[in-house]
Amino acid sequence: MPPKKVARERICDAALELFCRDGYDGASTRAIAKRAGVNEVTIFRLFGTKEKVLLAVLDREADIGPHIPAGALEPTDDVASDLARFGGFMLEGMLSKAPLMKLGMTEMRRRPAIWRHISPAPATAITFLSGYFDRAAEKGVIRKVDSRLAAVVFFSFFFRSMVMTTFLGKDVLMRMDERAIRDFCSMFAEGLRKR
Repeated sequence: MPPKKVARERICDAALELFCRDGYDGASTRAIAKRAGVNEVTIFRLFGTKEKVLLAVLDREADIGPHIPAGALEPTDDVASDLARFGGFMLEGMLSKAPLMKLGMTEMRRRPAIWRHISPAPATAITFLSGYFDRAAEKGVIRKVDSRLAAVVFFSFFFRSMVMTTFLGKDVLMRMDERAIRDFCSMFAEGLRKR
């Protein structure tokens, strides 16, 4: 990897850690540089501003496509199991990025452009889910539905839990465990069943 790219990655890694721990305002470029093992001027040379470092971190972390296992959403005859598998995977991914999601959501009011850098993650998940619902309908295992609406509704159940866990320390409405995911997916699949 070229030295410039290595330095960018080290800065992004350090910034991710410090932004999540100390918040945007609490993480100074000096502290980021020290953590990354570079001179502070390197941050400004490579990124220009601290805000651009934040946006670069968000861009990198929002790229979830490569992390979705191949065939993760190929419809089988067991729609509830398909959805439970993907729902669990999705929630685990969201919770692993919870501190960064919290940072993004809290900073969005002051920096509305942040949404463009966070939105690829939910957009990718919704696109994958929508494609699943279309393929499942074509296969005849569910009825034909508005696949995007179904994807947004499904995604929202898990997103809600991640937001509660991120901001309140836990999902105060329910215990989001394997059984809850399986039960939700079973109810959701039942609503999609051909009549």
